Amino acid sequence: MRIEKTPSKNFNDRYDGSSVQYLILHYTGTPTGQDADQVFMDENSGLSPHYMIYEDGRIVQYVEEAKRAWHAGIGEWKGIGDMNSYSVGIELANAGHSGDLPDFPAKQIQALIELSKGIMERHGIPPQNVLGHSDIAPWRKIDPGENFPWKKLARHGIGIWPEPVKKDHEFKYGLKESLNAYGYCKACENVVLVREFQRHFEPEVFGENAEGQVTERTHVLINALLRQTGILLG
Repeated sequence: MRIEKTPSKNFNDRYDGSSVQYLILHYTGTPTGQDADQVFMDENSGLSPHYMIYEDGRIVQYVEEAKRAWHAGIGEWKGIGDMNSYSVGIELANAGHSGDLPDFPAKQIQALIELSKGIMERHGIPPQNVLGHSDIAPWRKIDPGENFPWKKLARHGIGIWPEPVKKDHEFKYGLKESLNAYGYCKACENVVLVREFQRHFEPEVFGENAEGQVTERTHVLINALLRQTGILLG
């Protein structure tokens, strides 16, 4: 796997001795990868990922993993607000929702798999700590989008995918309580949490124009994730 190094000046040290615990995935939301590259190299943009992957699988590194890149912005996961200090960020060149959400090419996803495996191994990141930008900032971000192949990545150990069993159909706790326990922000409105959870784990509802509406399956899926990751409520 070849990685081109194009150092950006948009980074600083991780705060208070924090260490990498998460891998955050994004799409660039720009017409081309070159457009995103210009942003990441602009000292006045205040933006940078650690890596960007072009559609053809080419990987560019802007910031060393030991440093704090500026990709996550304001967000929260499991009570952590400064996700930049606790994560490595990867941007995928993709026009996103403003470009009618184009598919992610196979070469790009294969490069993502290879790169992610190395990052996770180096930092001891468990699969459930691979998240999308919309997971950690659900009130303001929607990337990498409902077309992102989370299920395929999970088959390679990158991220987690819910696999419900019979007991997951028992609803002992409220949906928001369950989403908060999994990691989603506690201050967010329920409809926002549901919509972004569905964008990641129940994307089919977007084709039915039912995003943000709680389905029985939504509750089953979060129960499955809590069980699979050993998170206990009550």
